[in-house]
This record gives sequence, C-alpha cells and structure tokens, in this order.
Amino acid sequence: MITINNIFDIADSAMNANQAAMNTVGQNVANVNTPFYNNETAVMSEAPPVVGAPYTYGTGVNVNQIQRSTNSFVQSEVNNETTNHSYYTTLYRGLNQIQNLFNDQSGSGFSSAISKFFNDFQNVSNNPSDTAQRTALVSDARSLAGDINNAYDVIENVVSSTNTSINGVVPEINNLSSQIASLNKQVTYSQNAGGNANELRDERANAVNKLSKLINISYYENNNGKINISVGNAPLVASDSSFSLSTKINSTNVNSLNIMLNEPSGSAQNITKNINGGSLGAYINIEYTAVPSFTNKLNSLSAAISDNVNSLQYNGYGIDGSTGNYFFSPNLTASASATVTDATINTGYIMDPSKLTGDKYSINTSGSGVFTVTDNTTGQNIINSQTIIPTTNKYGQKVYALNFDGVSVNITGTSTAGVAPANGDTFTVNQLTTAPAFTMAVNPNLSTPQVAAASAITAAVNPSNTGNVTISSGVVINPTEYTNGTYISASNKGGKYTITYIGPGVTGTSDFTVTNNTTNKTQTINNIPIVTDAAGQSEYSISFGNQNFTGTSGNQAQNFNVKLTGTPSNGDSFTVNVLSPQSTGLSFAQMNSIGLGGNNENALNLASLQNNNMHINETYTTISTYYSGIVSNIGTQAQSANTNYTNSSSVLTNLQNQLSSSVGVNMNEQMTKLVNYQNSYQAAAAITHSVEAIMTALLSIVP
Repeated sequence: MITINNIFDIADSAMNANQAAMNTVGQNVANVNTPFYNNETAVMSEAPPVVGAPYTYGTGVNVNQIQRSTNSFVQSEVNNETTNHSYYTTLYRGLNQIQNLFNDQSGSGFSSAISKFFNDFQNVSNNPSDTAQRTALVSDARSLAGDINNAYDVIENVVSSTNTSINGVVPEINNLSSQIASLNKQVTYSQNAGGNANELRDERANAVNKLSKLINISYYENNNGKINISVGNAPLVASDSSFSLSTKINSTNVNSLNIMLNEPSGSAQNITKNINGGSLGAYINIEYTAVPSFTNKLNSLSAAISDNVNSLQYNGYGIDGSTGNYFFSPNLTASASATVTDATINTGYIMDPSKLTGDKYSINTSGSGVFTVTDNTTGQNIINSQTIIPTTNKYGQKVYALNFDGVSVNITGTSTAGVAPANGDTFTVNQLTTAPAFTMAVNPNLSTPQVAAASAITAAVNPSNTGNVTISSGVVINPTEYTNGTYISASNKGGKYTITYIGPGVTGTSDFTVTNNTTNKTQTINNIPIVTDAAGQSEYSISFGNQNFTGTSGNQAQNFNVKLTGTPSNGDSFTVNVLSPQSTGLSFAQMNSIGLGGNNENALNLASLQNNNMHINETYTTISTYYSGIVSNIGTQAQSANTNYTNSSSVLTNLQNQLSSSVGVNMNEQMTKLVNYQNSYQAAAAITHSVEAIMTALLSIVP
C-alpha cells in the first residue's frame, strides 16, 4: 500500500538524481576547453517498483553511472595522424637546414663559386703568362674549398643537434610510458572499487596522444581496461609495467645513435629500425638517411672537382716549367712500380665516397687481363685473380677498369701489341681519406707559377703549306721512357718536332715523317689510316716519340699523339713542341724558347671540365649537372616533407574536429540539459512541498 512516505521517497530520488545530473553538466561545462576531456552523461533508470495488491507502484529514479563518451576508432586515427604530423614537421625542419646550404639565390650555394673557379682557368688561358690571373684562380679555389668545407661543418652541426634532440626525446618517451603504466594500474583499482575512472581514462588518453607525437606506436585496450603499447614488435607498456628506452653510439658510424629497448633481463634490444614516425622517427631519418645521402653527394662533388682538376694539373706544366704537382691536396694517389715498362695507371677517381676505407692497395697482374687487388691494411684480397675485359681507347691501347672500395682506376697497356700490362706488373693505390667527409683544400705546396696552364704538347701549322689542314694541340699518351717494353733514351725527352706529309701510302692511308729537331733523328711512319670525321673531312692520327724505330702505323711508338684534319699537299709540315715529364725547373726563357711560355692548352682543358661528362658517384654526367641534381634532390625532399606536413595538418584538424563533435562537450546541448534537470529538480521539490502541506493539514485535524 502506498503511503505519504512513498511520495516523499520518490520526490527525494528525483531531486538526488537531477542534482547528480546537474553536477555532471557542471563538470562538462568546466572542462569544455580541457584537452582530451570526454563529455560525461548521467545515465538514469527507473527505480525498481513495488509489486503488490491491488496494484504496482513506482519508487522513483536511480543514477546508474556517469558515462564517459568514447569513440575509439576516431581517437586512434587522431593519434596516428599526430604521429605523421610530428614526423613531417620535424623532418622538414632538418631538411630545410640542409637545403639552405645549396640555396644559390641566397648566396649560400656553390654554383657561382664553381663557375667562378672554372672561369678563372679560362682567364688564365687568355693570358697564360700573367701571374695575376693565376693568383686570382688560387684565391677563388680556396674560397670554393672553404664553402664546401663549411657545408660539411653545417651538416655535422645538424647531426650534433639531432643527437641532442634524440637524447631529449627518449626520456620524454620513458616518462610517458611509465605514466601510462601507472594509470593502467589506477584505472583497474578504481573500477574494482566501483568507481568509473573517467578522469583517469582522460589523463591516460592524453598521455597516449603525447606519446604518439614522439614515436610511432600501436596499442589496444584489454578486457581489464589496461592499454598495451608497442613500437613494431617491441613492447613499451605491458599492463602495469613499462620498458625504458636508451641510446647507444652506432658502432659503424660514431656520429649516429641507436635506440635501445631495455629489457627486464638487463639486456638491450636495438629497435632503431622499428622507429619510423613521430619526432624521433624524423630524427632517425635525418641521421641515418638524409645526412649520409647528402654527405655522400657532397663528397662525390668534391672528389669530382679535386680528382679531375688534379689529373690535368699533374700532367700539365706551370709557368716555371714544373710538372707533377697537384692543385688540390689529393684524396687518392696511384702509381706503377719501377719495373712496369709498358703500362700506366691513371690518378683514379672516387666513385662512391661512402665506401672509402683510407687504406693502401696493391694491384698485381699475371698478364692476360687477370688482376688481384689486395688491401694492404687488412691483408684481404678485394679482387682475386679476376679477368677484366678491357676497352680500347682511340689510340688502339687496351684499358682495364678496376673498381674497388669506392674508387676506380684505369690501367692502360701502352703497346698496341696487346701484351701489357705484363705478368708481374704491380701498381699501388692509396686512399687518403675516409667517409663520411673529407676536407677539400688547395695544395699548400702549390705556388702560383706552378698552376699548370701549359700542356705537354703544342702544335702549329707551317704558314707556307699549300694544303688545307689543321692540327690538334696534341696529347701525351705514354708519359714514360719505355715503349714496347724497351728502354729508348730519346723516346720522351721533349723538344721540337716537325711532322711532314710525304704522300699517300697503301690504299686508304698516308705516309709521314717525324723529325726531332733536337736530335735531328727522323722517323718515317707509313700507312697512317685515313678516317672520315663527323664533318666529312679526312683525319690522320699520328703517334710518335721513338726516334730509334721506323715501322708501320700498327707498331709505331706510343708517347705523343696529334691529329691532322683536312687535305694535305706533299711537303706540308707541322711543328710540335713537347715537354717531357722530366723537363722540370725550366726558366721562363727556356719555356719561351720551345714555344710553351704562352701555352694555354691545359688551362683550356681545365676550364672545360665544368661542362665535360665524367664519372661522379657511379653516374656519368657533368659537374654542373650533378650539382644541379643535388640542389633539385634536397629541394624535392624538403618540399615533399612540407607538403606532407600541410596535408597532415589539414587531416589532423578534421579528425580532431570529428573527435570533438563525437566525444567533446557541446555547450548548447549542456545548457538544454541543465534547464531540463533544473526543471525536474524544481518539480520534485514542489512535490515535497505539496506532501508537506498535506501532512500539516492532516496533523491539524487530529484532536
């Protein structure tokens, strides 16, 4: 049977329930701007009724729980995009520092310095006897080297600051992992005690999001309400326990840090490869991918300039008659042993700076193109009795290319007989630098007069010739005193030569004589093949230098070579002036006496290097094109990171808005609910007042 007290109880439950609901609304309104606060709702249900005769009546209302709004899918998407956004933000900042090194528009790039350096060689060629032009060249070369070395310093600073950032991020990750493990424990305790743990879950969600900003993570909530977190297959948080990270210097690259997971057993697992997101993932990308890539490209650019300039400088002649001088401090040297008679080795060039060891190597051959390359430092055979298939150069000589440990050298058999290099010939290659970077520097021992503007050969046409023929400047093709395995005293001593056309030879050939005006010895070279060049003109390739031998074109000496182009007449002559590698220390007067004081052929060749194709980092391109490729590559990567950052910002904002509309506090909704709960509370209070009035009236009629 219902009583007055039942009415009081129903009104009381209504007042309590609506008060709890208004408290929840107040909590929501208070935290409308609190990050990762999830909207809460008071969930009400009808109180159990009283069942009896003659009818059943209600007992009021109960608040079953304060329910926290959730959307696990969108929350997970927000965390994933937070990882991406942080990664691209950090990556762009790092790449932009490197990109600024190659920003020619702001004056920090090398394009103008490279062009100025090679243009200086052109200026020297215009007036090869002027020391002022050579002084400007050396000064600009030092500026170029300084710019490149400064770039190395900046890249090293990027690595250093990246390591500092890594050492700062790792403790943050450890603190957040520990905090999440502790919150896991508190959530379970609260739930077991009958609480809802809403505030603890909000705090944990915030910590997980902060962690996702630092490192790529995957996570899930188990049946006990605990969140387990991992990076790849490495656990960071497992139930109530967390695993800390630490850093360790990379054993193969002391400038890089490995990320280690400290296991309970006391051992540490290298998880660097698992990390590819968040700010830590970006730092690892910068340190392990971006910096090594651009350091290698910068090394390759430096090596291309140094090696190719050194090769021409070494074989050219200064205004003081000196030769055999390097322009830049060499990063690589190569030489043949004294017993090698019929083969030469070039100075070599660096193909892949990242593979340099800084070791000294011996190259041995058993003949027939079979070579063994031994690292003298380690004693290991890098190439073991390998047959190298040669190419043939334009002089008919076989060229063997050997590539090992980041360098390439060419060994040329200087006899067309095909027997060189011979069994027992040995060569030495010395790497003078190692990765990741070497210092580019002008040779400190190079004096201004030693800048090699002159080539070993200069040639001229006799103005009284009746034919129509031009002559090339000529080249040295065998800078040694040995030809065809035999020591020839007069083969490469330099001097002035006269080449004379004496008429046609057998079909398709011509005959010439070569006279050494110093020794007055004449060599007759018969049957020089007539080749048609691209312009349709006849071309004659004449090699000479052995004044003790007369033979056909197939067996001629291999010291020097010139090309005649056109149609000669009988008796047409040409003058060739030659300096031998032994002709050092000549005075300016002596240089002028043989026509080399104003020789600019080598300077012209050096100037043209900028636009000549050459081997650079396993590509075949020009210095200008390769440098442009570096600029384009870093620009593309930086722009890509910036574009991804912009796109990620938009996606993250949309996801955050979606999450907010799903689980956040809606003020309009809260105000509507507040009015509802307030009206319900007031109605319940009015019922109480009404019952109180009834009770008062009843009591007043009692005698």
